[in-house]
Amino acid sequence: MPEAQNDDAIREDQIKRLVKQFEITLRKRLKNGVRPLHEIEQEVEEIGETVKETITRDVIDALGNGYRTSRALCECGNLAKYGGDRNRAMVTLHGDVSFCRSYYYCCDCKEGFCPLDCDLRIGAGRVSGSVQALIARFCSYLPFEMAGKELEEVCGIELSTTTIQRYAKRMGDRIGREWDCLLAQVRAEQAPPSGLRPKRLYESMDGVKVHIGGNWRDVKLGVAYHRSPKGIVNRTAYYGSTEHSRDFGPRMLALGHRLGADCCSDIEVVADGAEWIWQETGKYQPRSVQVLDYYHLTEHLWEAANARFKPQTAEGRQWITLQEGRLLADEADLVIQDVRDWRPRKKASIEIRRKLIAYMLTHRHRMNYQSLRAKGYDIGSGIMEASCKTVVKSRMSAAGMRWEEPGANAVLNLSTHWRTTHNPGFLKYAN
Repeated sequence: MPEAQNDDAIREDQIKRLVKQFEITLRKRLKNGVRPLHEIEQEVEEIGETVKETITRDVIDALGNGYRTSRALCECGNLAKYGGDRNRAMVTLHGDVSFCRSYYYCCDCKEGFCPLDCDLRIGAGRVSGSVQALIARFCSYLPFEMAGKELEEVCGIELSTTTIQRYAKRMGDRIGREWDCLLAQVRAEQAPPSGLRPKRLYESMDGVKVHIGGNWRDVKLGVAYHRSPKGIVNRTAYYGSTEHSRDFGPRMLALGHRLGADCCSDIEVVADGAEWIWQETGKYQPRSVQVLDYYHLTEHLWEAANARFKPQTAEGRQWITLQEGRLLADEADLVIQDVRDWRPRKKASIEIRRKLIAYMLTHRHRMNYQSLRAKGYDIGSGIMEASCKTVVKSRMSAAGMRWEEPGANAVLNLSTHWRTTHNPGFLKYAN
């Protein structure tokens, strides 16, 4: 009890000292009189930054140097010997901070450590966890150099592009390892409960071309989402990777688990006709409701209409209207028969006809759009199409961008994490 009272007294003295210091700062720097609002804003911002920096320094100084005794317990279980004090400088949200820590060295495991670093939960780098989280956030949607400029402009923190890139990649890698762990748990049926109980879970997959390793390669992107009773998308989760489709397929199990697949028996997969998507869906989610994207199908029909009636003709538009009506009335067989009845003479048109018939026959069981809509299933993958642009292309396909595979996957992890709703932020991946 006396020790607690002493701590309270020290804290009260600290608060009084800081308040007095802030009063002096306000009297010196807070101006009088009418002036433009932007000047008032700048003035208050500068005072606020000074206050935050002062508090940060004072609180850290009040912690002392972490000295235990001449010996301190090492993680290996043996006692480490005190080896003097060592200075450390950190970049924080509120300016650069330097402080002194007691250093201990363990002769058994040949490792040294500072107890104060453990108390503050800071790693080996010179950037605080909060700043690292900001780096990850900015790098999730901005090129590294621009992220550095935003960090300096918005937060007054100046770091080199190389430093920003290094921390961004490190946190992206940690997110990737978390996905690996979750997938292993799901496959072993040992994953922790998601805590979600959706009535229906919607999923989709697609590929986006990105310049990686000197070539244009497919980046695979998966999305899982919920809809509210009114049909509004109210929760989404993403996963992206440069993996081969056979490795990406099982990732959808982990992605689905994140959004409640462990407590949901009604799962829909809606996507375009890419062969790899349906192969992986068949392997890992054979009981899902599978839907061929209606709008992708109509694009193929338009290609046939333009070949059959020439582009932008009334006959072509009428033919498309007829086929769309049939598709939305669960009469896909009539659409297939109509294409079969077409007898083109040109080689290009013959090939278009052949591919379209094969496409529709392959996906015939995924084209009952009237029945699907009546039950509330999505018949289009518009969310997936938009996600390819916002999650992948906007971050990774700007002019001149070239990637190596490790960096591409790390940034994909940042981008997908940031755009996932209800995400826990990046602080847990720092240090």
